Amino acid sequence: MTVNDTIKTLMSGKNITQGEITKRLGMKSQSGVSQALNRDMKVSMLIRFLNTLDCDLVIRDKESGKEYMVVE
Repeated sequence: MTVNDTIKTLMSGKNITQGEITKRLGMKSQSGVSQALNRDMKVSMLIRFLNTLDCDLVIRDKESGKEYMVVE
């Protein structure tokens, strides 16, 4: 699953619309959110979306299983 698909799935599961995300992120227009969800998203924007959705970004080392939380 792509990053964008994951964010869309999280939004759907939490019944959060693009309009609500626009307000939570303090963006000027919903089209900015739509563009972010349909393009290759920068990590900084991904973290902003995840924070808005009350989620964390965790990187897991496949070999050791050790996990690292990514924060802004």
